[in-house]
Amino acid sequence: MNIERPITFNLDNYDPQETKYQARQWLKYLQDQVKKMDVEGLEDLVLMDIRYS
Repeated sequence: MNIERPITFNLDNYDPQETKYQARQWLKYLQDQVKKMDVEGLEDLVLMDIRYS
């Protein structure tokens, strides 16, 4: 069976600082979107909330 995998990850060059930076950027973006939507109860949104939902 031939399975096409268009996305691959190279864990040989994993950089934890870059990962933290990217996570902070995503969180800032999502928090800004929540503020724009003015949704009550999402002010304390964290990325783990989305991960486990």
